Amino acid sequence: MIIDMHSHILPGIDDGAKDWEEFSAMAEVAVSEGVTHMVCTPHFIPRELEFDLNAYGDIFNKATQILTSQGLQLTLIPGSEIFVSAGLAESWQQGKLLSVNKGGKYLLVEFSRLDLPGFTRELLFELKLQGVTPIIAHPERNRAFMNKPQLLVDLIEQGALCQVNTGSITGHFGEQVKKAALEFLQGGMIHMIGTDAHSPRTRAPRVQQALRVIQDLLGNEQLTELVEVNPLKVINGMELEPYPIGLYQEKKSLWGRLIGGI
Repeated sequence: MIIDMHSHILPGIDDGAKDWEEFSAMAEVAVSEGVTHMVCTPHFIPRELEFDLNAYGDIFNKATQILTSQGLQLTLIPGSEIFVSAGLAESWQQGKLLSVNKGGKYLLVEFSRLDLPGFTRELLFELKLQGVTPIIAHPERNRAFMNKPQLLVDLIEQGALCQVNTGSITGHFGEQVKKAALEFLQGGMIHMIGTDAHSPRTRAPRVQQALRVIQDLLGNEQLTELVEVNPLKVINGMELEPYPIGLYQEKKSLWGRLIGGI
């Protein structure tokens, strides 16, 4: 079982699949890569770029029907990718946000590629008070986390979880992002994977190359936790505790150890 926790496979909602043809093509790629489940997480920016939950439901149901008619063994899970903004907590209270599998327990959230807003810790605290665990999407692509990983450690210790992009692991977003992805994996700071797929081509739902890297880096047991055990807990609304962050060494990065030895 391979669970992709982050995808933009549903058409007509955001900048993901353009139409149903692209949806089907992305599904075929995912199945060919061994993906069995995909969480469908279109972008949602509170007060700016929102989608209607009923419209989402109609598209999701049609997508499931198409997969069945085409005989593709791929299970879709509802969800969304929420941009961290001042209106996030309010939108949650208003029932506008779609949690993973509609379980009301886990939200995939996305930060700006640059810095973290000053209210980040307060927001996470407020969400936790409401019984919601944030899953930080692709932290390895955020400049603040790359430059100061302790910021991410602090949020994990506050109860957040993290999802790494498979493309980050393979270098699709550049060497700096790849370096951060490997460091975060080695440091026990990553809890699940996602393709963040937007198309069947350049940002396709491919996982196998990244999974081989994870297997070499962490071993089979940890790989299984990242692609199956942890995601299943999230999808089923079960408790998932962050790993102890004892392996991460900020002063001597994994990248340096890999190329220079210890």
